[in-house]
Amino acid sequence: NVNCRSGPDVAYDSVSVLVFGSTTQVAGRSEGSSWWYVHDPANPSQFCWIFSGVVTISGPTANIPVQAPPAAIVT
Repeated sequence: NVNCRSGPDVAYDSVSVLVFGSTTQVAGRSEGSSWWYVHDPANPSQFCWIFSGVVTISGPTANIPVQAPPAAIVT
């Protein structure tokens, strides 16, 4: 299982989980393509971020748009 976060970094809260063997649609990517901006598996009308190193992408990725991250986290 993979955490789906509110932003493209482990410092952002986990808002959902992509269960092993399931799929979701990619809607964007981070600037360096290290994170995918996807439809939230638990609520497909919302979005969250999944680290690209722990998932397998099916299909072409060249035209996936860069998605701006949410505002910085203040601690």
